[in-house]
Amino acid sequence: SGGINAEYGSKNVEKIKKLSDLQKSLLRHALSFPCAARVVYSTCSVYTEENECVVKEILESHSENWELTKVIPDWARRGDTNVFTDAHNCVKCHPQDQTNGFFLACFVRKQKVKQKVKNRDFLGGVKIQSVFSVRHLAMRYRVKHHYKYPYKFIKLY
Repeated sequence: SGGINAEYGSKNVEKIKKLSDLQKSLLRHALSFPCAARVVYSTCSVYTEENECVVKEILESHSENWELTKVIPDWARRGDTNVFTDAHNCVKCHPQDQTNGFFLACFVRKQKVKQKVKNRDFLGGVKIQSVFSVRHLAMRYRVKHHYKYPYKFIKLY
């Protein structure tokens, strides 16, 4: 998060609040995709406000469709269960663990998602059926038409 003042070891509370608000917004957006079956939330932060508090708030508002699954089961340090009970499914690491610190939570959709890919017209009538074929066709299109970055022309449905 960059919320620590390295020289004094103090929190920048305002910056942490802004970052956690942004992270909530990004996570809500990620969970809104209808074909998403699993969403991983990860930060390089040791602060509860950016980690467990974000996950708790998102779970409260999305509990009908999403739940946490345990990640890295053999990892000893887990999320703070004083913040919310399912925090034991999260992974947390502190600077004393020989890292800068990080947090990891994995959201899994409760219902099975139908991941049906529809054939769509792409690049002059060529049909696509997978992300691999989109990338392959984009590379062919780039070579044929000498575009440096063809991906900005691709729209996935």
